[in-house]
Amino acid sequence: MKTKSYNLVNSVVQEEMDAGLLAETYAGEAKDGKAITLPDAFTSPVREDIVRSAVHASRANRRQSYGHREHDGKKAPQPGMKHSVEWWGKGRGVSRIMRKAGQRTGAQNPHTRGGRRAHGPKVDKDWSQKLNSKERKIARNSAIAATCDPSTVSSRGHRFEEGTRFPIIIDGYTESRGSSKEKYDIEEIPLQYSTRKFVAMMGGLGLAPDL
Repeated sequence: MKTKSYNLVNSVVQEEMDAGLLAETYAGEAKDGKAITLPDAFTSPVREDIVRSAVHASRANRRQSYGHREHDGKKAPQPGMKHSVEWWGKGRGVSRIMRKAGQRTGAQNPHTRGGRRAHGPKVDKDWSQKLNSKERKIARNSAIAATCDPSTVSSRGHRFEEGTRFPIIIDGYTESRGSSKEKYDIEEIPLQYSTRKFVAMMGGLGLAPDL
């Protein structure tokens, strides 16, 4: 699969007032660059079911365990287990629940005031999910191939101007100041006014509505 890359040109305008120079403003423009042969992953069939499984597994593997600590007597009592309790035994005509020592007030049971939580979460529960290596590769290639389809990109909530070509591959970057032009590698763009440059670049690529 072949596609054309983009060469971005940022036209820099800096007005001069009596008090001095104003801040630079940028106007981005995207021009067609050289044709590039894309890897085979860009032409892979899109398997949404496997991508969904891979995303679920990734989220599950990042999930942190939570829950209260194990009950260890008075040394480190868990919530709802902080009272000294006793059982009255049978034959009293009252429910057989644990009560505070020397009192009638029930304690520790889940249905008593201040008692422990019934069936609370356990720290040792394993949330992780396994994913086969072949499924992981298919999911990665499917996600890459989906970036070539504008309808798929749009269905994910992204907005862009009509006629935007996917996938978007940037080959070169140039800053034009009057008659002088300075070319930079795309990964070595000067950081001064970087936000303005980025907004202008996205506008030149037709991605301004997505901002």
